[in-house]
Amino acid sequence: MKLIVDRIEGTTAICESEDQKMIEIPVSAFKFPPVDGDVIQYENNNARKLETETQRKKEDADELFRKLLK
Repeated sequence: MKLIVDRIEGTTAICESEDQKMIEIPVSAFKFPPVDGDVIQYENNNARKLETETQRKKEDADELFRKLLK
């Protein structure tokens, strides 16, 4: 299941699914420190960061922000 980390609340990562449902995942399921905006693949209580998709999402958000400032 592909998710986006929305925020971290204590020991829980609140993530949004592609169908916009919020899912709580324990931070212990991550082998890396999750950060808001990370795109992850979550299966079998294991979260893996999708680096390329995370980077693309951040670049798209930055571009949108630059356009809004014009």
